[in-house]
Amino acid sequence: MFFFQPQTDANICATHKVKSLQLKLTAIALDAFLIEGLIKLVVMVAMPVGATIPLIPSWLTLFHTENTGIAFSAGASLPMWVLSTLTGLLLLGMTLYVYHRLVLKSPLQVTSMALLLAGGWNNWLDRTLTGAVTDYIAVAQFPVFNCSDVFISVGCTLLLIDTLLPEKFTQAEPLETTETAPPYLDHETQTVLCASDVAKRVNASTAQSNERL
Repeated sequence: MFFFQPQTDANICATHKVKSLQLKLTAIALDAFLIEGLIKLVVMVAMPVGATIPLIPSWLTLFHTENTGIAFSAGASLPMWVLSTLTGLLLLGMTLYVYHRLVLKSPLQVTSMALLLAGGWNNWLDRTLTGAVTDYIAVAQFPVFNCSDVFISVGCTLLLIDTLLPEKFTQAEPLETTETAPPYLDHETQTVLCASDVAKRVNASTAQSNERL
């Protein structure tokens, strides 16, 4: 075939943009995951379960406790392997969706999904390895939580904002349209062909084929 449909500049730009946003998502998620993992490790090594360190009297305290359930100890009565399996499958499905199905469009969306993945996977790994999630932040009378819980809450909030705000406020830089992209390219000469040239070549090729028959 002497001509083919090329990959347009707009399509190349769109592909690079998606990959760039995925790299940013991965970087944010890994940073948050590692920071939270380090904090939990310090808490587990330096503070016995039940130990407290007041930071702001009557308001903020470091309190090392273990949560065998999910959020606010929900599901604590279920076997650990059941919770670990269910949450692991949910996180795996979410991760595959984010990287293979979801079209990332804005920095707000990237940040929200990165925080959700980081918080979810960190708590899952903690529960799977130790049998419980390490919580260490106590605010007034609020149930004790950790930074992974904060990541998940903030991620959900940002995702809600990204969904509710008009697209013009959350959309990244617009991609080029394909209207100005060259329609066909000569494979041999690497020259752009207009529609009339393509039609002439098709007719000539068809005529030659008919003569041979």
